[in-house]
Amino acid sequence: MHQFSQNHFIYSVKAISIRYLGYFLLCAGLPSYGYSQDQGIIDSLENRLSLTQSDTTRVNLLNDLSEELRKNDYDNALSYGNEARKLAAASNFKEGLADAINNLGIIYYLRGYYTEALAHYEQALKIRQQIRDKEGIGESFHNMAILSSFKDDHLKALAYLEKSLVIWRQLENKEGEAKCYNLMGSINTAQNDYANALLNTQKALGVLEQLGNQEQIAMAYFNIGNIHVYKGAYKEAAILFYKVLKFGERTDAKAYTSKAQYNLGNIFYYQKNYSHALDYYLQALNTSIALGDRELIGLSYEAIGIVHVEQEDLEEAMSYYKKALTIREAQGRKASLANIYNNMGDLYNLQENNIEASKYFLKSLEIYQELNDKDGTAQAINNISIILVKQKDYQQAIEYQNKGLAITKELGAKRSMSMAYRTLAEAHSKSSNYKEAARYLNLYASLKDTLFNEQNSKQIAEMQTNYEIERREQKLKISYQEKQLLEQQVQVKEFRLYLLITGISLVLLISALIVRKLIKTLGVTRTEKRQTETALSFKNKELETFALHIAEKNEFLQQLKDKVEDLTGLPENRTEIRNISSEINQNLHLDNDRVELEMRINEVSQSFLEKLKNKFPQLTKSEKRLCSLLILDLSSKNIATILNITPKSVKKNRNRLRKKFNLQAHADIAHFLKEL
Repeated sequence: MHQFSQNHFIYSVKAISIRYLGYFLLCAGLPSYGYSQDQGIIDSLENRLSLTQSDTTRVNLLNDLSEELRKNDYDNALSYGNEARKLAAASNFKEGLADAINNLGIIYYLRGYYTEALAHYEQALKIRQQIRDKEGIGESFHNMAILSSFKDDHLKALAYLEKSLVIWRQLENKEGEAKCYNLMGSINTAQNDYANALLNTQKALGVLEQLGNQEQIAMAYFNIGNIHVYKGAYKEAAILFYKVLKFGERTDAKAYTSKAQYNLGNIFYYQKNYSHALDYYLQALNTSIALGDRELIGLSYEAIGIVHVEQEDLEEAMSYYKKALTIREAQGRKASLANIYNNMGDLYNLQENNIEASKYFLKSLEIYQELNDKDGTAQAINNISIILVKQKDYQQAIEYQNKGLAITKELGAKRSMSMAYRTLAEAHSKSSNYKEAARYLNLYASLKDTLFNEQNSKQIAEMQTNYEIERREQKLKISYQEKQLLEQQVQVKEFRLYLLITGISLVLLISALIVRKLIKTLGVTRTEKRQTETALSFKNKELETFALHIAEKNEFLQQLKDKVEDLTGLPENRTEIRNISSEINQNLHLDNDRVELEMRINEVSQSFLEKLKNKFPQLTKSEKRLCSLLILDLSSKNIATILNITPKSVKKNRNRLRKKFNLQAHADIAHFLKEL
């Protein structure tokens, strides 16, 4: 399977995960942004504008034109918006002026100019407060909430939404309330606060079901599905997305059909089922083309390109990236452009085309700096540094990466910081500055261990939360059963009094109790089984991550040590090289790591090893250890590093195992072992 470079993984996930959440937050709050503009409506508005003399009417028509055009034609939307603003100011039409300024803010937001967008939102809010336009004030707070959430200022976003919600309640505007609850749920999801996310989205669904708005109901189901995606509950998410697809078949909720198709593609992508992911991304693409939803068209092109990279079809991937680029350039959305530039740069990097890779990474860096996106800037700098190392321009790579490292430290972005340390270690190593290389490698290894432990702690906390939820649900279920049992006992007494068939009633009651007890016992057993399977899956994932961590760390250390030993013949370097070599040896704990790995394997794979021993008692201890690593789907290279043997030896040992298992020469041993 094709292996991604570290930076490609980040941008692939960013494209398919973080960015689509931002886009769908936008959809949750302002659903009309993604549709295609209607040329018939535009022609009608322009015709009416040419026949109208009233300033007030002209301002309203100009605002309507700007709002219609902002869906795809930002330049003309800005032109009409500015004309409306100028005329409204000249005629002292304050309501029209506030609408024009607010609309210009939306256009700037869509283009990625967030500072300008916020300034316009605040100006529109001030005018609306002066003229006591409550509905306009509620809209302004809502727009400011969307902008804050997109900039990851979730607390401010929720504060704006609380203000907006108060106004919608005063106006008895149920649709506005539902819109607020939906956006609150999306923001809670981004905060990993899934309990409140579900609570707020369920509130939105309840209001929308009262209104009977089918499209908005589909949106609520879609948002609940998003919450389950972020929880990692892909089965529950898929059920809801399929429900949205059904809504699309029966109603006018076609806009959410395309989004559900896209998210189903994401689910299969996360599960590495690339053929199904590709199928749903293509469905999303076709639906969004029919709707004229250019934002989702661009996202679908990017996602299809990423899947083709996973399938190692780099030429096809590039063709879809270029299609996405055409959409992004036409839209003029800076943040989206930066992302596609990064994906294209990384694809050129995979093709060993360093000049083109560098060109696109520099383009993305320029946009991130223009938008003051520090996280994007740091990631782009890391990408550029990697290319500079490949081009053997080590000094410039170090200079670039030091700037990126300073930004990651300011942000506290540990994962990006880890990448920076690794790139700096490699650059210093290849420029023969082994002391600095060892220092950065130590920092990289230390931070990698921290990230590894933090991820484990997070997963354990999530498992504990899920366990507590299941336990509370079980208690509620038992209470409900007890209530039902009491009601049945009352019914039995009444039945006995009136019909005098005590014996039959008792038999029925006992039978019912036995059945209930069996069902209850079965339910508890299933819950315990599900918890056990979840814990085992987590342990296997932890084991695989730890094994890969050992292989990656020791392979890099060994390469660095080999380079140091090549210089030991020079007398003037002996003392310093001996010190550096000693430093490296302190981190090269192959034996200790292997012992810890073997302990973890014995703990997690006890059942598997027992089956293996019973079925194939002739296997040696080394062969059993190899089998334990094979079921983790590790590559021969990683297994060789962990076992301190050559990849060729791993291949020989695989062949020897095939003979002992009576398998054909090219049979998949890992699959055979998993089926034991």
